[in-house]
Amino acid sequence: MFKLALFDLDGTLKWERDPYSYIHRALGVPYDPQLVHAGLSGAIPYDEWLRRDVASWRGTPRAVIETLLHDIPYLPGARELVAFLKAHQVEVAIVSSGLHLHALQVAEELGIELAFGNEIFFVDSEHGPVVSGEVGARIPLFGKDQIARALQAQLAVAPEHCIAVGDSSGDIPLFGCAGFSVAVNPSNPRVAEAADLVIPDADLRPVLKAFLNFFK
Repeated sequence: MFKLALFDLDGTLKWERDPYSYIHRALGVPYDPQLVHAGLSGAIPYDEWLRRDVASWRGTPRAVIETLLHDIPYLPGARELVAFLKAHQVEVAIVSSGLHLHALQVAEELGIELAFGNEIFFVDSEHGPVVSGEVGARIPLFGKDQIARALQAQLAVAPEHCIAVGDSSGDIPLFGCAGFSVAVNPSNPRVAEAADLVIPDADLRPVLKAFLNFFK
């Protein structure tokens, strides 16, 4: 019945909803609320917001960023749910407006072959790679549907054979690309209203339980 599962990452597979603010907090770098509002409202282009935001991490070792991201816990049931889908020949993809570096980490850990996110670039230093401050904005906050449609075309999978799982307003366009959508611990009522199944808590075990009925 289902051939492709599209997962958001931040707040869906892992706990932190906003990886950018999480890294700011961890590095002790101020998070500019005016810049955030400008980026989310469209007052400035998304790639400009991302570049200005990540510029405050300039010089941070890549190893530090990788460790911070790796330390974010998975939601309960995340590993089991992905393993279940893969065991039932469902292709799994991560589609994140967070960091591609993080998506690649999770993909490697969970055995996922498809991972998409926004890139931050590094330059060599005498102490190893450090954040350059430059970015590659691949997926704007409300642009996940573009990646989903491209994947469906590439894999020859119809939308009705897709599952989408997310938690925030940025996942609503992703839900629109799927025959069945799941809102996990939705960040606002609009997210819940857009989904076919709503899990009120940050827990993927009920999703796995629901999917058992689909794959009998």
